[in-house]
Amino acid sequence: MTIVTATEESEIVGYPMKIATAAVAAQNDVVKFSEVGVIPFFVNIQYNKTAAATSGGQYVEWQYAEAVTDAAFADVTATAITYDGGTANQKTSGSFYVRNSRSGEVMFVKSDSGYASTSGTLTVVRGCLGTTAAAISNNDYLYVLNSLVMTGAATGTALIGYFELPELHKATFF
Repeated sequence: MTIVTATEESEIVGYPMKIATAAVAAQNDVVKFSEVGVIPFFVNIQYNKTAAATSGGQYVEWQYAEAVTDAAFADVTATAITYDGGTANQKTSGSFYVRNSRSGEVMFVKSDSGYASTSGTLTVVRGCLGTTAAAISNNDYLYVLNSLVMTGAATGTALIGYFELPELHKATFF
């Protein structure tokens, strides 16, 4: 077992918490938020035990939707990022943040040419929310910060508590 200790902490004073509900009818249903990005602090599936809804157990399993880059981009000023690993219709056509899982860089996606398919090009603003633009490697995972995939078997009404990421790209959040 590895124990991970935080190297940086941020205290968010007075930052509004939000609550959303969404119907989850099947495993891998997607909850898309109108905000540019969210950080969930709880996800709960509520269901009627007498109905046909199922429970995935004690924990609700979810992950951010993702796109996997199909090339390396050494130039940190590159704004057209191509990907070939994704799932159709898990993202919107633009106005959302992605976070590179390897470098930690957050990018604002102005448009996504492949939101309805498994591949495409993201037109992005680099180094957002206090992160630094970094080289992108082939097969880097880009997590879509306004789209949650309910990967567990639980179905019913999802109750999601979250913090909204600021729309101002140059705000320091991370």
